[in-house]
Amino acid sequence: SRTLPGRARRAEKMFKDGMAVLRKKYPELLVDFRGRGLFLCMEFCDGDMGYEVVYEAFNRKLLLSGSLINARTIRIEPPLNISDEHIMKAIEILDECMGIVYKKHWSK
Repeated sequence: SRTLPGRARRAEKMFKDGMAVLRKKYPELLVDFRGRGLFLCMEFCDGDMGYEVVYEAFNRKLLLSGSLINARTIRIEPPLNISDEHIMKAIEILDECMGIVYKKHWSK
């Protein structure tokens, strides 16, 4: 979209569509996601799991932010000019990181 509000709506939809897939794939780990525009967050089952996902993401050059008191809720705050390709790469990295944490704690 050519307008900034239009770009924010498009990017929000891409992130939320990706997070919906991750929520279905890792239901015990990712319990919710929410936000508006490009101020989004993911809620994990507890702070330790959120921290592990953030740690794995950091090692893959994806920077995420915990909340003020813990890592149960993780913020995603990309710049407004983020490209569609970077959004898809971020979702791919999150999938990989959640997969690692999920297998570590929930594999049978």
